[in-house]
Amino acid sequence: MVKEPNKEKTQARDKNNINWKIVVASTCLILVITSGFIAATPFYAKTIVKANSIEGINVGIYWDSACKNTTDHIQWGTIDIGSSKNQIVYIRNEGSEAAYLSMSTSNWMPHYATKYIMLSWNYSGQSIPIGQIIPVQLYLEVADDTRDLFDFDFNIQITTNSSL
Repeated sequence: MVKEPNKEKTQARDKNNINWKIVVASTCLILVITSGFIAATPFYAKTIVKANSIEGINVGIYWDSACKNTTDHIQWGTIDIGSSKNQIVYIRNEGSEAAYLSMSTSNWMPHYATKYIMLSWNYSGQSIPIGQIIPVQLYLEVADDTRDLFDFDFNIQITTNSSL
């Protein structure tokens, strides 16, 4: 006599297989959707971190208004794409005559960083007498469309001119 399979056990096993297939399919779907979101994460979620050198010619550049702590580097820290940071430095005219300030940058690494990063300041163009100290705020802006730039370096030079 051939033993007939228990219909209830067979139906329960089939139901468990269906439930298991639904769980696997749902998990796969969630993974595909999550992967799509990760792949589509915009570039502005990335950050840039670096310091750069700052040099004064006929001026001293300091962290404090008493001009006790000189600086030759600015540590910008972490900067999100599409945002900006600022640093205040104190500049003292250490030349032999009243002068105006000018700022320039050089030695950008990588060279294409100049397309995405802009440095500006709030110096208003006034004449700086010998020995006078002025606070200057430097602004570093990183463009929204910055791509493939995770680290950068450049030099800042602040110099005096006897006339503008």
